[in-house]
Amino acid sequence: MNLLITRMRPSILLSIVTIISSFAGERERCTGLDSFYITDCCYSTLASCSKNHPACAIAQHLKKFSFWIDSIQSEKPCSSRVAALAERYAGFADTVVHTIDVREVAFVGSPDAPVTLLLYVSALCPLCKKVYKELYDEVTGGSLQNKARIGIKVFSERPGDIALLAAKKFNKQSEFLLSLAGVEERITGKIIMQK
Repeated sequence: MNLLITRMRPSILLSIVTIISSFAGERERCTGLDSFYITDCCYSTLASCSKNHPACAIAQHLKKFSFWIDSIQSEKPCSSRVAALAERYAGFADTVVHTIDVREVAFVGSPDAPVTLLLYVSALCPLCKKVYKELYDEVTGGSLQNKARIGIKVFSERPGDIALLAAKKFNKQSEFLLSLAGVEERITGKIIMQK
């Protein structure tokens, strides 16, 4: 390595030293994130719990979230990053029950399945279609067969979603959404009418 550096031009060497110096001078990690206290699986700090209790899924998820929030909010005070972590953690411990009307939902999968998955989707959303297709495959013949069933709730009044609602009336909602999953171009009214 020393031989390589001595043969470099001074301008290149200065650039390398500048880059290394900029990384060395980066802000230190917010210590409040590692000392965040978790009561659900190990009654210890996030750093200790994620290190000593790898089976604690909450700690592992929060550890990844803490690194992410620390990187995107580096200009904000440490206390705001810790507050974001606390809010994320509260979401895991929330016990509020919300009633969802499923009377008009057509489910796919075993009616006796112990788990019900309800997806709020848009027929025009590429991610919605991809997730639905993967879950559909798992529920109808994969690892979730007889373990889960899925249903769809439409969350907009766009033409594609109105068509998805109409497809339900003919018991073709899944077929309609699965047929749209293969469309890689922007979905238009013409494409919907063809499907």
